[in-house]
Amino acid sequence: AAECFGGLVAFNNLSDSKYQSVVAGVTINFLRSGTSDITAEIIFSDEDVKFIERHFCRFDFSIHIVLRDSIGKILAEADYVVKDFSNLM
Repeated sequence: AAECFGGLVAFNNLSDSKYQSVVAGVTINFLRSGTSDITAEIIFSDEDVKFIERHFCRFDFSIHIVLRDSIGKILAEADYVVKDFSNLM
């Protein structure tokens, strides 16, 4: 779920085809097994949102994702990194 969620953030914001974003890394720390529904969350500050709107896919970008079970226990945490590789094309 974490890698899918990170991809949704990246691909939902790719409005300019001159930028070639590539997933540069996904690190997942599994803490416990899930036995119920899970939710994934990303928390953005107001500054993060403004930066994303202005610069998404022009610079390296990373997000931290937390996966929780139905009672709120953390199951896993992930870091998802996107890099702009348009300079290599």
